[in-house]
Amino acid sequence: MFTPSTERPRECVSYQSSQWRVTGSGGSTRKRVACRHEGGDRSVHHPTVLSFACVHCRQLALPDHFRKMADVQAKFDAAAAEVKQLKAKPTDEEMLQVYSLFKQATVGDVNTARPGMLDFTGKAKWDAWEKEKGKSKEDAMNEYIALVDKLKEKYGI
Repeated sequence: MFTPSTERPRECVSYQSSQWRVTGSGGSTRKRVACRHEGGDRSVHHPTVLSFACVHCRQLALPDHFRKMADVQAKFDAAAAEVKQLKAKPTDEEMLQVYSLFKQATVGDVNTARPGMLDFTGKAKWDAWEKEKGKSKEDAMNEYIALVDKLKEKYGI
């Protein structure tokens, strides 16, 4: 997993936050993370910049794009709970849109066969989800959050 090193990072800083420093070595994908609590004189090596644990305090350092995704995920989870608390039931069309964006955000592209010809509800849901095909999970989450906000304004919570 991580191997501690006592050498001080020498390369240019490619990521900074108040407590963390990630450095790269030229065009290499190897990165080094040093905790600034202890003067930054110990570091951690890992082949990719996904997340890092400090060898001093074991706290987790995340690059900014992971923090943004965590914020979107938290807003998405809150919107998923709020849509169940609407005072009035949205129209079938609105519910299909909610369903399709939720499925795209949580599962991704349609991964099942289209339901049979007598399953009208299943076909409508599948067709709505199929229209979202190719949309990223983050985009689907953001659209879902915006849709739930509109529904909250329209129907109340």
